Amino acid sequence: CFHNCGSREFRQIVVEFLRPPTHSDEQIRAMKANANFPTDMGRRLRFENAFCRAWDLNLPPQQQHDVRQHILSYMLVFTTASRMQGIHPDGAPGLFDHTYEDNQVVWKPAPDDAAGMLAQAYGMQNGSADRALGCLLVEVK
Repeated sequence: CFHNCGSREFRQIVVEFLRPPTHSDEQIRAMKANANFPTDMGRRLRFENAFCRAWDLNLPPQQQHDVRQHILSYMLVFTTASRMQGIHPDGAPGLFDHTYEDNQVVWKPAPDDAAGMLAQAYGMQNGSADRALGCLLVEVK
């Protein structure tokens, strides 16, 4: 039994995988080697197993996250209402501007050749001037 020991809200996020992993560790290493930008998606790796990698993607107001390249399909699980703004790989703003609700989940499939696609690389910024962006990014292997 879990309980909240502090004053902050306690959440558990459960993801059920209904099939074995699509990519082996060796395939993922090769995909990383072929990427044009770093592939570590979040600010901190929270969990990894044979099925997934879960990254903390929380950002303070207006903070940017450097360009990263998606090589695996992933989902975003928003833990706060958030505004995410995309930055082109060359640093130019305006790639996208999306708002998300607290508890919203977004699925983003990656093509098989994502490691070689510049379109899978971008930076991001918390588009809010007064609210932290809260997100867990789960890459599916």
